[in-house]
Amino acid sequence: MKKKGVHFEFAGKTEDEKLVAKNVYRVYETSGIPLDDLFEHLMTNNGMVSWVDFHLEAQANGMKHKRIMSKLEEAVIDVWGRDFWRVVQERLNKMFGTNDA
Repeated sequence: MKKKGVHFEFAGKTEDEKLVAKNVYRVYETSGIPLDDLFEHLMTNNGMVSWVDFHLEAQANGMKHKRIMSKLEEAVIDVWGRDFWRVVQERLNKMFGTNDA
């Protein structure tokens, strides 16, 4: 990101050579930049979110699975589309469950 103090850490690359950002939740929380703007920036710069790291960081900050998914849904759909969201949703639900208060 161009904004001062906003830096992504990268965990590696996807099979199609996109950089995978692992600290997106932290950047979101500390910068005040909306998720869809962060996602759009990553997408246009050949990047991708580490969804697992996003979820783990949000959980570590006291957020429950259902709320995390709610935060992600609109922004992911806005940037990558509903079909992509369904894939992310399915994988995160399998990993972190769907039942929480």
